[in-house]
Amino acid sequence: MLEPAQAILDALVMHPGLERSFEVGATVARGATCEVGMIARNCRPNLERNLEALERLSCHFARFAVRSYSNDCTDGTEAVLDSWRPMFPTTFDYDELGRPFLGGTRVAERTIALAEYRTTVQRMMEPAGFHLVLDPDMLLVDVRRLIAGLGDMVMGGYDVMAAQGLASMPRVIAGRMIHYDAFAWRPEWTWFQDDQRELSFHHDVRPAGCRPYRVNSAFGGACWYGGSYPRRVYDGSMGCEHVSFNRSVEGRVGISPNMSVVCFLQ
Repeated sequence: MLEPAQAILDALVMHPGLERSFEVGATVARGATCEVGMIARNCRPNLERNLEALERLSCHFARFAVRSYSNDCTDGTEAVLDSWRPMFPTTFDYDELGRPFLGGTRVAERTIALAEYRTTVQRMMEPAGFHLVLDPDMLLVDVRRLIAGLGDMVMGGYDVMAAQGLASMPRVIAGRMIHYDAFAWRPEWTWFQDDQRELSFHHDVRPAGCRPYRVNSAFGGACWYGGSYPRRVYDGSMGCEHVSFNRSVEGRVGISPNMSVVCFLQ
């Protein structure tokens, strides 16, 4: 799975803007603290590679820690996280709640539960200069792109910087990668969800080197937050938990084309 994912990222034209953003992000990270938060359920196929990527990412920061939560796994995800022993602090909690796995749906039962799980991880995370929230079922192919996204966040004065999550979903758009996670996306001019706007979002894949652009809400499988992250609120009762969270953010929210991750290959 890793090789096709790398090929997807390589197909996005490299540009000096990516290197510039990486240099800024790496410079900032050297003196910064970072807390990573993950909810992980039935994501073992990509999890071990992603944990290795987080170990590489940790080398860029003055202090680094990972907090993760899981529940009701059937594929051994919890065993991988429980046995992980990197060189930085980690916290892992697991529950057997007897809840169904509703991945890919938009039902309230799922979004309310996701808000609960994300709040659990949020409360585990300690104060830090930067907080990185990840969905470990996607592929962290290139940690340099995460650092570039941090650089874009700092240079642009953003409080939230979401990844450009990519996916191969022929049932949506045949023959090309799409921009994934339209559920968490809201354009800058509205908070309302609209199916036609979501289709245009799927088509909007931008190459590395493009500047970040402002939105009301986004996630994309990986997202940087500033120091105010622990004070914000997840609420899944009205739809996607990321949208409610970004409503509570007082500053700027953006998407970084430099910060591309591969969310889903079909």
